[in-house]
Amino acid sequence: MNITKEDIVKYKAALPPEIKQYLIDRCIGADMIDALDIGWMKHKKQDWIVFPIYDRNGDLLFLKLKRPPDAPATQPKYLVYPKGTTACLYPLPYLTPACDRIVICEGEPDALVLLSHEVYAITSTAGAGTLHEEWLKEIPQNMVVTFCFDLDEGGRLGMQKGLDLVYDRRPDIDLRYITLPSVLGEGGDITDFFQRAKTEGVDAVTALFALEAPYKPTNDAGWESKRSLQVIAPRKARTFSDWKTVIQKNFPDLLAAAEALLSVTCQLLIQDISNCFALVLVDVPSAGKTIVINFFDRISGITYSSDSFTPASFVSNAANIPKEKLAEIDLLPRIRHKTFLFRDLATIFSNREDDLLKNLGILTRVLDGEGFATDSGLHGRRELVGDYLFMFVAGSTPIQPRVWKAMGTLGPRIFFLGLHTRDKSEDELTDQLQDDAYKVKELACREITQDFLRTLWQTHKEGMKWNKKEDSKECLKVIVRCAKLLARLRGQVQIHRDRMDSEGKEYVYTVPVVEKPDRINQCLYNFARGHAIAMGRTQISEEDMHLVVLLAFDSAPGHRSKLMHKLIESNGELRTDNVEKFLGCSDETARKEMKTLCVLGICKEFEGSTFEPQLHIRLAEDLRWFLSDECRKFLRTASNHLGGSPSESDPASA
Repeated sequence: MNITKEDIVKYKAALPPEIKQYLIDRCIGADMIDALDIGWMKHKKQDWIVFPIYDRNGDLLFLKLKRPPDAPATQPKYLVYPKGTTACLYPLPYLTPACDRIVICEGEPDALVLLSHEVYAITSTAGAGTLHEEWLKEIPQNMVVTFCFDLDEGGRLGMQKGLDLVYDRRPDIDLRYITLPSVLGEGGDITDFFQRAKTEGVDAVTALFALEAPYKPTNDAGWESKRSLQVIAPRKARTFSDWKTVIQKNFPDLLAAAEALLSVTCQLLIQDISNCFALVLVDVPSAGKTIVINFFDRISGITYSSDSFTPASFVSNAANIPKEKLAEIDLLPRIRHKTFLFRDLATIFSNREDDLLKNLGILTRVLDGEGFATDSGLHGRRELVGDYLFMFVAGSTPIQPRVWKAMGTLGPRIFFLGLHTRDKSEDELTDQLQDDAYKVKELACREITQDFLRTLWQTHKEGMKWNKKEDSKECLKVIVRCAKLLARLRGQVQIHRDRMDSEGKEYVYTVPVVEKPDRINQCLYNFARGHAIAMGRTQISEEDMHLVVLLAFDSAPGHRSKLMHKLIESNGELRTDNVEKFLGCSDETARKEMKTLCVLGICKEFEGSTFEPQLHIRLAEDLRWFLSDECRKFLRTASNHLGGSPSESDPASA
């Protein structure tokens, strides 16, 4: 670097009086301007305000150049010189053990405003989104640290990211945050706040810290896990009705899927929930799975997304990383108490058999919400044990039979929801080309989802203590019926063959393996409660049941989901020729599918006409509620929120 102390003196002396006055008018003290060597230079034929950046020892690292107020808008707002320098904290020499509290803000000018008013402050030289973990060692132990960033999306996301980092990595710190008042307008910052306070004759420091709030959640409700539900305030408070209107306007066929994802995410607000909920949206490519997941993307403090991950990354044993550094790349701490979004689970489902079983085994254990422990020859034992609740949402193309078989072996923990997308007409596809771009509509849905979830998190800062005794008994019975049905639908049929007898006949025994409905029952109840919270209620009601019923049907493997819908349409009875036509299969395959439903206790065989060479099946007596008007009403409601009737597509199998 060829910038000398003499250069700094020269730049400092060149600061025009009107620029110095501009800085003073923006609440930066003249003494601070001099102390931090703020100057003026010409670079690339353009004028710049110069902020010298020093390390802790006072040695010059680089120059941060700021566009002056009268410069053309085409000139970059900031530059660093020389190019390619590494970001750092500024002004680092002011961060000493002598100060008992510090404000982390956004931008050098805001830091100087606070320092000019005897408030210790630091900022990242690389903007709102940059706060490296290694910088935290610069912050003395047991300090009060307050975040206060700009009133724009970058500021909101950056502040949440910083709060999460400090909260997770520095438990000794008394962590707080300040949300600037909305009266400053979009993009308002600390400098604007101090200028407004000066105009109104208010003490800016007192007014600023009156807005301060602690970031750690309280434990008054007896909540055992330290779930941090404090997130940045929404740009505008939103209701479920606001959210639904925007989704329905832009992507009406995806409303049911979006409501389901909302129901999954809102479970994080309920204090007694300790079960992770995993939901996979299933349909053919380009059906809208990624679009729906994108509605929930990048909502700091609430969701965490990844485009590529392996279950082994939950607690890493990467061979190329030293053991002492592995904690920095573990996935579990980053998704803890958030909804983990993964757009394409088919990349994991397509693994070879051994890898598929291994990955599903890890996922099954992690979905218990109790952490994960590993033992490897390279790093020995590594474990993260405790409250590691998270929600999981993914997309996938139709599930292959071998995947259903693998999940059945390990005990299914994942729920599935088909998008049931219909085929669009030529006119619809033509109109689509002339309509607003998908990304424009998607952005509108992302913004309303972000504001709505932040509104809910602001409303329930300490979580919700659910009064289970006030829930409707009738709705609870619907959930129980759905759990019992799904347990059977997901059952495995083991076939045992015995030796042939003297006449050459082979004896075949079928043994059903059906999971107990308890876990499914609890998960569906939690799902319904999440939907209730999203709709602004504190108890479940009939309005939550349509998604519960649809989820029970769609989470069945293979053709069973489709056959269940067809059974309801056919008043609970099917014949072999019905199934052949419906599934487009052979007589043998139709009989096999029908026999499977009977072995699992979903249907019973009965005799038809004497002259009919058909197999007849009827829905089991203890499942006849699914033929009731009540159940049909729930399915109609779900169908109205889908792109097509659930029976029109078969998302569960290839």
